Amino acid sequence: MKGTWMKLRTLAPAAGDGVYFGVTDFGNIPCAVYPDRVMKKGSTVIWIPEKKAHVGIASYVDAQRNGDEAALAKLESLGVPRGVNFGYGPKDDLTCTYAAAKKPRAKKADSVKVMRADFAGLFEDGGRFRPGEPVKILFRKKFVEDVAGVKKFRNVYVRPTPEELEAAGV
Repeated sequence: MKGTWMKLRTLAPAAGDGVYFGVTDFGNIPCAVYPDRVMKKGSTVIWIPEKKAHVGIASYVDAQRNGDEAALAKLESLGVPRGVNFGYGPKDDLTCTYAAAKKPRAKKADSVKVMRADFAGLFEDGGRFRPGEPVKILFRKKFVEDVAGVKKFRNVYVRPTPEELEAAGV
């Protein structure tokens, strides 16, 4: 972390020795107390380098205001004591210092089709198939680079099992 960091002990003597606070020069830092929040660039955070943890001031203040015992216990386990006064009043809105964490996209199921081939080609195992033979196509399965260095997806052709042929009606 870049920037000017002060020991939290300057505000709360009960704070752990390796606990700092300051303004972050980076964005999208996940909060150790509320994982559904990421801190924005320029927000004030509590930083515990030994535990690789960052806590937004908004998260600390929210835990104090709401009496969130689970969050307060997590803070104490990180070396951050209760009752530190950062100068925010009971009605101060700190939601501009963080954003909701983006949830990872759900992975799509592979697109697969069992059908009769329209053209001749190669199975993945090296065998050849002719037009009209049944094949199982795994669409956009491989990410390959061509001779010009262009990267693109390629379909993969495999031999279908008898059960797959029967289910597809081929």
